[in-house]
Amino acid sequence: MKESTTSTEVCPHSHGCALFPILSKSNALEYWSRSYCQGEFRRCARFERMSKGLLVEPNLLPNGKKI
Repeated sequence: MKESTTSTEVCPHSHGCALFPILSKSNALEYWSRSYCQGEFRRCARFERMSKGLLVEPNLLPNGKKI
């Protein structure tokens, strides 16, 4: 019988991401942290820009929208 596993891999760019500490310390923002910083970080707009060596604007949200 095969065990199901859940990815808890944290984004390799979390140490340099200005949003990571904010998202990971707030219960209200936990959805963002779970959805983008852990496991599914490759779909994060901030991750994509950092991976390409591009500037990440401080107002860029993980879903690509700006605040």
